[in-house]
Amino acid sequence: MRIFVGLFKQSIVCRRHSFVKNDVFRRHSTPINCYSTRFDGKLTFDQFTSLRKAEARKSVLIHLASRARLENGLLNICTQHGPVKQLFTYTLSSGDHMLIEYEDRDSLESLMKSACHFSNLERIPVETRVLYYTGSTGSLQKKKKQNRQNLPLVSMAGQDKDRSEDGLQRSLQKAESISDQMSLVHRHEKLSDLHARLRFFVCTVIEEMLSGLFPHTLVSPFGSSVNGFGKKNSDLDLNLELEDLVHLKKESELKFMTKKRLNNERRFTQGSLEIVHNMLKMFVPQLSNLVSILNARVPIVKFYHQGADVECDLTMTNRTGTLMSELLYVFSSLDDRVKDLVFTVRKIAQVSLIVLF
Repeated sequence: MRIFVGLFKQSIVCRRHSFVKNDVFRRHSTPINCYSTRFDGKLTFDQFTSLRKAEARKSVLIHLASRARLENGLLNICTQHGPVKQLFTYTLSSGDHMLIEYEDRDSLESLMKSACHFSNLERIPVETRVLYYTGSTGSLQKKKKQNRQNLPLVSMAGQDKDRSEDGLQRSLQKAESISDQMSLVHRHEKLSDLHARLRFFVCTVIEEMLSGLFPHTLVSPFGSSVNGFGKKNSDLDLNLELEDLVHLKKESELKFMTKKRLNNERRFTQGSLEIVHNMLKMFVPQLSNLVSILNARVPIVKFYHQGADVECDLTMTNRTGTLMSELLYVFSSLDDRVKDLVFTVRKIAQVSLIVLF
């Protein structure tokens, strides 16, 4: 990446007499309405997060026993239950994975009903949208292949190669301007569509785990995963709310009997996160390295999701983090060049060893 820093500095020297004319630094001539969170047809923060949540709730993550069996069996099985909207395949150190988004929730539920547990008695009989494909059931593989739809398959193998550091170096050397270089850095470092989908998928899996006791619980990402400045290797910050605002304001003559909440909010948060930690550790598959840090200023539960390949920090009622994420999302939506600038400054600081992130 030192080539990038050199090219960037060289471009600055060559253009130091014309910064005002450069499209990166030119002032906007159109006034901006600072009271709106929707810009040039872009989604508002709530619309963006709601759309991603809706995608995640119609998705299933499948660990493949063998990539060779993918074409012969699994793709045929998936389309038997309904139309597939999007499909991703990717490889991690833990093996091959496939993320499937169906057109509707009914199709997903049909697939889930067709799954079963391993026959050994050591397994815990939980049902989540994280499945394992063995490819060993002959009757399922004999489904007629001609019935399979034309799937929107996206393989991440080629995309990961394009996003390598060597690939970025080559692209930067061909860039014609500072603007092009900054845009290249942004596209190289930002979260891909798959990585964004996986992060929201983790949120919905935790929501479903808690929905038995808290039917209206919300687990929402905040921080770099949603503010527009997220990197492909950044952590996933999660905020847990036991009840959404819509149902909090609901009125009825019938009331649920509940236990009284602790007066000390911090103690309630610590106790709740300790229970959530134990539930995640005992029952949710593909989670590892769970650690509770309950005495911190903001109590959190840390864990690693193997299928999504992301480190997660789960906190509770952290509304400040959500509001700050929305504010930064608004800033990044004002002009696409804001993201280019932020990612470029961050990359220069990283390769210059000013900061390590």
